[in-house]
Amino acid sequence: MLHSLQQCDEECAALLIEFNAALRKAQTEAWYRTYELCREYQSRTDYLGKFSLETKVFLSYDYPLLHPVQSEQRKMIWEILTASGLNPLYDDGCGGLLLGNKDGLNYKSLNSYLNIHPSDYESDEDNWNEGLDREWSKQMHLVYAFHNLYEHLNFSLYDLIYVRDFDIDINLSFEGRICCVEKNTHRECSLIFTS
Repeated sequence: MLHSLQQCDEECAALLIEFNAALRKAQTEAWYRTYELCREYQSRTDYLGKFSLETKVFLSYDYPLLHPVQSEQRKMIWEILTASGLNPLYDDGCGGLLLGNKDGLNYKSLNSYLNIHPSDYESDEDNWNEGLDREWSKQMHLVYAFHNLYEHLNFSLYDLIYVRDFDIDINLSFEGRICCVEKNTHRECSLIFTS
């Protein structure tokens, strides 16, 4: 409902372009970190069994500091919107679950993860702007993850345009025995025993 109140003006366009750039940067970082971890564990022989990686990019769990409304109520709503379980589609993150194992990544290239095709790049074909005024947004080159958040997960444009921070969660497991969780740049490892 709020996104229909947001005017598509120059200020909104500038904020959306900045959001899209930050989202693209977070997804790029997630892909490269997952790619490097996958390569590292494909070549290691010091553990037993198969490994699997699962990477998700989320809107920051912290309420956007740029947002013009900084009330406690809005912060609580943001916390609910970005919490796991409320919207099952968001449980996989902003734009796509990135998986890795001994065979490599499910997205073989960064462009495929971003859902950008090199022949389309910098053309009108690489713009995931459904639901927006096409003329207003035609040169924005919005990534698929924006489309997913806005069209499928129903996040408000008014809220998204103020987000600049993202959380990257990487889970690494070895046949259910050892699990390393990397959230942004902090890594935690713990033993998980299964029967």
